[in-house]
Amino acid sequence: MYYKKNNRGGLHEKKCFLFLPFSFLFLLFTLTNAFAAETTSKFSLLFDEELDKPYVLKHETGEKVYEAFEIDSSGQKIDIPLDEYIIRQESALTIEESQENDLENTLNENIIATSFSPDYFVKIRYGGQDGNTKVNGTRLKVTADLRGPATVSVVETKTFTESFSGTYGYALGEEIKYNASFQWVKSVANAKSLSYSLKIDSGKIGYIAFTPYINKTWGKSYIDTYNMVNQRIKSEYAGLVYGYSPKKTDFGFADGLYEVVQK
Repeated sequence: MYYKKNNRGGLHEKKCFLFLPFSFLFLLFTLTNAFAAETTSKFSLLFDEELDKPYVLKHETGEKVYEAFEIDSSGQKIDIPLDEYIIRQESALTIEESQENDLENTLNENIIATSFSPDYFVKIRYGGQDGNTKVNGTRLKVTADLRGPATVSVVETKTFTESFSGTYGYALGEEIKYNASFQWVKSVANAKSLSYSLKIDSGKIGYIAFTPYINKTWGKSYIDTYNMVNQRIKSEYAGLVYGYSPKKTDFGFADGLYEVVQK
């Protein structure tokens, strides 16, 4: 709207509807961009008109995730909004990707091989933790395919165990575990019985998937050379080594992300 002088020199309000179509187009453009922001190279946040609810489409597999959640330390279900789920999945590094990077780093390093001699012997040494982070473990189905309508409150138990990588990762496993800045868990399983029911909608085939969270630690390894009176005479860098430990909740089960997948 704008204001215009009247015949008495005053101002009166004059409405203009010419800009309404432009306002509508601007609103439509804004909403379209907001929706497009939820689409990435791997995921799209879409809406199922039939079920009247949103879902995340995984481009690589064609799977549709209608619900994502974690279980807190008291066993309660904590829902994760689907837009946050996309952000987490985009930024998370899987254990397979992480171990591929570890292997590439090891191959690219100039690791020195020390030969043996009657005059000396060698020991492999871990230099301590240089860093740690959280990665996603291997995603597994914890139910069979179920035809809806159906509810699920019991899932299959899967066990997740420690692992190591790097040239001397397994040889230095105990030292890697001892020096980790987090609580090391050798083996843990997901909860079998849930204190709530998960729904598979009528006309759909669905299942429950679980992705464990894994603590990763890494540090440098060395080959130390000793003479026959046990004096260290040389120390050579032998590459990075890595340790992976499944996270465990205070409730005693594997910590991770649950998904309700339907197709």
